[in-house]
Order: sequence, then structure tokens, then C-alpha cells
Amino acid sequence: MAVDQRADAMLRGLQETGVEFIVVEGMAAVMLAAPVLTEDLDIVHRRTPENVARLLSWLRAHGAYHRFDLARFTSSCRQD
Repeated sequence: MAVDQRADAMLRGLQETGVEFIVVEGMAAVMLAAPVLTEDLDIVHRRTPENVARLLSWLRAHGAYHRFDLARFTSSCRQD
């Protein structure tokens, strides 16, 4: 799946879940037809407890995790 298709699918999923957000950075420029190459999707979400809960639920359902979750990293790298 191409980058723009993946981004569209993610944005559609977030919207369907009711997450309130705006797209920023490179993908926002791409969406406005700027000649920019990017493969990441940056969003800024509304920080109400309800919206954060919806966002976290969507992220967990799609296997997302914080890349600096050291407990997860070290447990997957153990050589007991």
C-alpha cells in the first residue's frame, strides 16, 4: 500500500472513531499539493480526556506503542 493510501486509511479510521485532530508538518503540506516527500503522519489531537481515550483506543487496536517503552524493548531483547 502506498504512503498516501496508508495515511488516508489512518485518517479515515481516526475520524470514524471520533478522534478530534489536525494534520500538521509534511503530510499537511502534501495534502495542500506542496512538492514535499514524506512518509510519516503527524497529528495534533484535542487533549480532552474523552478524545485522548478514543485516540489511545484506536492506537492500541492497531498495534501502536510508544517507541521509548523501555520495558517492552528490554523484555523483547532479553537473552535469559
